[in-house]
Amino acid sequence: MERTSSKHWGRRDFLKGAVAGAAGLAAFGMAGCAPKAEGKEGAANTGAAGLPQTWDREVDVVVVGSGGSGLSAAIEASGAGADTLVLEKGSVIGGTTALSAGITQAAGTSYQKEFTEYQDDTPERHFQWYMALGEGWVDEELVKDLAYGCPEVIRWYVEDLGITIGDFSGQSHVPYADDYYAVRIHRPDGQGAGLIAAMQKKAEANGAKIETNSEVTRLFIDAEGVVAGVEADTKKGTVTVKANRGVVIATSNIDHNAEMAQQFCPQQVWAMSLADCLSVPTNTGDGIRMGMEIGADIRNLGSGMDAILDLKLTSGKDVWGLVFVNKAGQRYVCEDAHYAYKTRMQFQMEKSTGHPCYAVWAESNLENCRAWDATTIGDAVAAGTVISAPSVEELAAAIGVDAAGLANTLQFWNDTAVPAQADAQYGRISGFERIEGATYYANRMRPEIMGPCGGLRIDLEARVLRPNGDPIPHLFAAGLCTGGWVGPFYPGSGTAMASNAHFGRKAGRNAAAE
Repeated sequence: MERTSSKHWGRRDFLKGAVAGAAGLAAFGMAGCAPKAEGKEGAANTGAAGLPQTWDREVDVVVVGSGGSGLSAAIEASGAGADTLVLEKGSVIGGTTALSAGITQAAGTSYQKEFTEYQDDTPERHFQWYMALGEGWVDEELVKDLAYGCPEVIRWYVEDLGITIGDFSGQSHVPYADDYYAVRIHRPDGQGAGLIAAMQKKAEANGAKIETNSEVTRLFIDAEGVVAGVEADTKKGTVTVKANRGVVIATSNIDHNAEMAQQFCPQQVWAMSLADCLSVPTNTGDGIRMGMEIGADIRNLGSGMDAILDLKLTSGKDVWGLVFVNKAGQRYVCEDAHYAYKTRMQFQMEKSTGHPCYAVWAESNLENCRAWDATTIGDAVAAGTVISAPSVEELAAAIGVDAAGLANTLQFWNDTAVPAQADAQYGRISGFERIEGATYYANRMRPEIMGPCGGLRIDLEARVLRPNGDPIPHLFAAGLCTGGWVGPFYPGSGTAMASNAHFGRKAGRNAAAE
């Protein structure tokens, strides 16, 4: 997928008089991108307060983005009787949600009891799991609100949207949070595309209008600091839309914006140097940028959602026999832990040592290897995806790691961890196979990039907040453009969809109620 960056990040036509926005941008070292007084060619003619003298259109609620969070907001806003307009930057609706499996986490549901052995799981335990993975970097109230709201998301899917939950799966563990682990991932039939189709049908049945190829580029605020509407580039040109009750930002994250990644997310910069981002190319941080322009605070922007390419270490399944090693040839992480946790550790290790990390295994592990077998491993070696050598020492030389360190690591693994079927170092719980044979293999691990997490700071009502904690009137946000409910790494598959629906519905309801 081609990487793109937002053509608007460097724009110099920010709305007039947005002093708070300039201060907010300056606080993040971005004073050069602060709002300017001049407008762009063809932009609306604005008055002294920065508002258009005349509006091209007028509705009650504008929703920016048509992914899972945007359509959830549109359903609730239109269902509450608000004249609702969804403006989608891309040529089709759905965003990255439409490309996803649509999986959604929740605890204590009838489906969890039907499909899993976890009969006594609760939202409180789910909350404690999320808090542990937040590592002290999350808003406790937001996290609790999300965890306790997840069962309602599943009910809404089934009873209001007509979605069928057809399967269940677990995510991989994180050793320090194992006390709160449970299998919580609900898998809807039809996956993400099915969810989007059901959401679109419901939103349009409620009267919401959805328009594609309509890129919102600017938020208007009045002299009192109230968000009054938006400016958008459409197929018919630049238009202004007055939002009498509110604007909901649902534009995902800075996935394809290299400049914003450089500013806020070093892990994303590292990841993008190794692989392509899998999210839709329209995710360029527009909503986060526009919120900052008018003084919005940001929270947790920079945490990662990356997995690991090539190795097929499927979330929720046992790992096969391999170890991850650093420049010293030593293990540094629990290999069967949650993917985003492992990738965060890989990023930190590579940055601290200046050297790539590798997965290492041997001929003895090919029987259980999910990525290659004895008949396909040669093709991977020929393609350069896998490096092979007839000995540990020669493999260490080929990948540039300390030979003695690697030999000691494999010896300890074979002689201590495998017989004990336990990992006293990093808490691994699966894949205790001897690593030995006539050929040894290594893979330079690359991230499978799904974009960063964190963004606009919101409260329990999905209102966007200023740095002092005050809400920006008539501005709401939901989904992966928001922060506070996710910590230094994405806490597990199905969390994004749960957040999309939970906070998206709140944003839509509260915008309609203004």
